[in-house]
Amino acid sequence: MAYKLILPEENSVHLVFHVSLLNKKVGNVVIVSSILLEVGETGMIIICHVAILDVKLMKKDKKVMVVGLNQWSNSFHEDATWKDLEKIQLQFSRILHRFLRYFQNSVDS
Repeated sequence: MAYKLILPEENSVHLVFHVSLLNKKVGNVVIVSSILLEVGETGMIIICHVAILDVKLMKKDKKVMVVGLNQWSNSFHEDATWKDLEKIQLQFSRILHRFLRYFQNSVDS
């Protein structure tokens, strides 16, 4: 399923997106912004990893994994998402290398 947005002609946001790109809305707070998101030449929203806000261990399919609460550019603090740090590391290896080393040292202590 895809949705088509009705936007002004001068807008550079891509008009069609797939529902798999949406995250579940959590909480009752509604944030309205008049600032348009930054988009690239293809019209796709530019999203960059900004920070890891929190870390926890999580059990999934009999495996323990480290997940991080990730803050993304072009998003609000409330929109941070929990993601498997190994998968994030593949995408953002430079950022996580130092953080994972720090986290490992604090777990071993």
